[in-house]
Amino acid sequence: MLKIRPEDTSLDGLQGQLVSPVGMPHVRYLLERKLGIGGMSVVYEAKRRTPQGETPTVVKLMLPKFVQESQQIALTSLSKEAQALQRLNDRVPPTPFVVRFYDVGFLEVQLGGGRLSLPWLSLEFVEGGDPGTTLTERVEHARRALGHAFNMSRAQRAIDNICQGTEAVHEVGVIHRDLKPDNILCCGFGDDEIFKITDFGISRSAGMKATFLGFPVGTPGYVPVEQADPNNPQIGPWTDVFALGAIAYFLLTGEDLFPATNLYAAIAAAQLPTRRSIRESRWLDPELRASSWRCDRIDEVIARATAAKPQDRPRSAQELGTLFQACLGETGVSRAFLRKFHESALHRGSHIYPGGSLERSWVIRQAPGQIEEVRHVAWNSDGTALVATSEGLSYWTGTTWQRIPLEGYPNPKGLRFVRSLAPNQWLLGGDRATLASFTSKGLGMVVQGTNVDMTLTHASGNINDLAVVVATAPGQPPMLFGIASRRWMRQVPLPDVASVNGVEQLDDTAWLVVGRTDEGDGFALVYEPLQWELTPVRLPQVRAMLSCATIPVLGLGVAVGTEGTVVVLEERETRLEILGDRPDLVAVAVDQTRMAWASSRGRIYNCELVPGGAWRCAWVDPAWTSPLISLHASPNVVRAMSLDGGILEGIVRSR
Repeated sequence: MLKIRPEDTSLDGLQGQLVSPVGMPHVRYLLERKLGIGGMSVVYEAKRRTPQGETPTVVKLMLPKFVQESQQIALTSLSKEAQALQRLNDRVPPTPFVVRFYDVGFLEVQLGGGRLSLPWLSLEFVEGGDPGTTLTERVEHARRALGHAFNMSRAQRAIDNICQGTEAVHEVGVIHRDLKPDNILCCGFGDDEIFKITDFGISRSAGMKATFLGFPVGTPGYVPVEQADPNNPQIGPWTDVFALGAIAYFLLTGEDLFPATNLYAAIAAAQLPTRRSIRESRWLDPELRASSWRCDRIDEVIARATAAKPQDRPRSAQELGTLFQACLGETGVSRAFLRKFHESALHRGSHIYPGGSLERSWVIRQAPGQIEEVRHVAWNSDGTALVATSEGLSYWTGTTWQRIPLEGYPNPKGLRFVRSLAPNQWLLGGDRATLASFTSKGLGMVVQGTNVDMTLTHASGNINDLAVVVATAPGQPPMLFGIASRRWMRQVPLPDVASVNGVEQLDDTAWLVVGRTDEGDGFALVYEPLQWELTPVRLPQVRAMLSCATIPVLGLGVAVGTEGTVVVLEERETRLEILGDRPDLVAVAVDQTRMAWASSRGRIYNCELVPGGAWRCAWVDPAWTSPLISLHASPNVVRAMSLDGGILEGIVRSR
């Protein structure tokens, strides 16, 4: 039993302690560093250790004082949070817009002359990196780096994520009751950015009374009138819709809709008939400010969402998300913003990778050999992944593999690729000329070509705008198909090509394609589908080019192959690099700071794609004999997956 000093009321001395969840003796949590403390609990960063691997997590532990004074309430609060999140975990795959729940347990301690059982739960660890982990931090970072709060496309993505997460919470019968910018966690960058709801400590089942511990709870400025009224008979989805409207105002303006020093002053402001306009903020995106009709419409939506009477608000989080989409547009991130974002990331890259030599903390998330043959991987920025395997479709949750049934898909074992279109949206393709959309709610659109002998092996781009698909058929060379606004364009055959091993969008109108010829030589080419033009990239004699990665907004591409071959394309200019030990490079990725990563058997290399950048070995383990066939990189995290489902992660912690 752990002894706690009476003066250690905030549990500062738990670093290095091991705890186990209830009924799971093979699982251990190593408490590593204290992240913060609240009124009821303390939060530690921890490692979840199992025989299969390690997972960075957050452990939320009830404080001794709170347990001593209100033991039953402490248990109720923690169990409510665990139950709410567990219901969401039951979906396959779970929504990515709510933090994942892992385990619950009790830490037995001796405090003074008595004993206490401190309840705890473990949650997904969200690493936000340099731009920050909470929505509050990311909005502040945008103000510093860009001179304004979120622009339209980024705001729409954030609102869409948060509304989808809230809708998923409501669908399992839970009302959050404390939605606010500090309870929205963020990871990823640019197109990969994801926003997640956290902290269900005061959540309630729909229809329950709004009070907690006999008095109103919540955060001033984000609490609706009914939640602060102890005589109000019930709360519901409309309660969280109010907070969503206030959050939308904050991420667009960098300011609170109801600035107030206490709960009652904020409630009084929320009962007024008028609302602040987004135009009142100096941090409003200039492009949005210039659009008068958008500003007017957004003001109307926010006013409706934060109406004092629940019946005057949108009926659901999903409806509110739809209203904002009509004002702000689609969830895709604009090219102008992405270029500005990449320039900002590159500027701070020297702090993250000084000379490319900053050491990472490498963790084996999943030991090799836990799954059948991996064919293709679509990573999310939170470390989850949708994977096409030889047995169908599987999902990596961050701790376990889940098999996903594909009812309605012609041949699940014939899946060849999965592509991420946006968080929680994927494109699947494979045998029988089949394309399909997929979300956490299941299989969506299924499109099957007329030639069922054709196999779709790769796809890249946006099928609603412009995309490229690679197809093969018996006795024919691989073919490239352009898709413009969901309409198939004329096929372009690749004569004398044995296989296409990778295709990625290089810029607005061109794609980088790599593979192997019939004669056993590697090739790389640039394909422009609107002109049906193929432009070869000059290469040395190499057995095969095996993978490519790009940042389209920069016109930057990297292709790798056997004998340590690396080809870098930037604005259509090409340069060749050969790694000194000439390994066969199987996969490649490049992050927003232009740091490139390449993998071979048991090794990972990296290099800054700047003048004078040199390739170095960043990780090595000869025990990993299965090839690392997939890489995903951001400025703070790089992830790799082997052919047999082993998962490796290298992390740089934000300062």
